[in-house]
Formats: sequence, C-alpha cells, structure tokens
Amino acid sequence: MMRKFYQYSVLLLCLASCTVTSTTNDVVPNTPAISDQVAKGKAGSPSSPTAFVLKTALYSKQTMFGKDGYRFVFYDKNADCNEVASPPVSFFIPKLENGSLKGEGPYFYYYTDAKNFGTTSYLGCDVVITKVTATTVDGKVKGGDEKSQYIEGSFSATLCK
Repeated sequence: MMRKFYQYSVLLLCLASCTVTSTTNDVVPNTPAISDQVAKGKAGSPSSPTAFVLKTALYSKQTMFGKDGYRFVFYDKNADCNEVASPPVSFFIPKLENGSLKGEGPYFYYYTDAKNFGTTSYLGCDVVITKVTATTVDGKVKGGDEKSQYIEGSFSATLCK
C-alpha cells in the first residue's frame, strides 16, 4: 500500500512541475483590443487637435516620477536619437517584456503659439509588447481622449542609448 502511495505521489509531483510551451502567439488574458494599423490619432492642442500618423518611434531607458522604466516617443516626421524637438506623443512603461502592460500617459506636447509650449497628460494607456530585441521593441498602444488627443495602433521603436 505504501509503495502505491509513493508511486502516485511521484506521478502527481511530476505532473504538477511540468510546463507546457507553445510556439504559437498566445493571447495574453485581458489584452485590450488595439488596432494593428500603424499608430495614428489626434495630437496638438486639445482645443484644435490635428491628425497624427506615426513616422518615427524611439525609446530609451529612463526614470520618470521616481520609477525606472522606458520612455517611448512618437514623431510624425523622420527623427533620430539626436532630435531636440519635443515629440508630439510619448508614453512610459515600467518594463520591457512581451504581454499587456498599463503605461503612464500618453503625453501630448504642443505649441500654443510661437513661444509657448503646452502638455496634456492622460492617466494611463494600454500597451501590448509583441517583440523585444537588443535594439528594437514592437508593440501596440492605445490611450488618450478620442474627442481631442488620442493615439492607437502599432509601432516599432528603435533604442536610443
């Protein structure tokens, strides 16, 4: 009797410690519905937003509000890591790993006139990271207010060191 108990215990322990891997793109539970199209939306002043279509996405490791993480910046023009102009759209995430994350932002930057600058911040954006390499991050983002400033869609961001 004790021998059968031992065999069943070993079998149960083996089953409990086994893991299943999949080579398919598993859907992360509670992943928000985000467009697969290139990120676009509305940017600029909240009182007179303009159409925004992502042309350049960059990211870098930063500390924001006392938290370490990654800041992503979106431009509607060609830009590189030496860009000095504020990006029209940005957001911040705490880690780089595949899956669904809650991001800080999005943040929209705009000029109110030739000399003055404004920023609008939203309380959170949905981010889904689909691929991370040593120099790029692919994913999707959704956030803002659809009536004024808003961003939704896919991106492929290049690392700025």
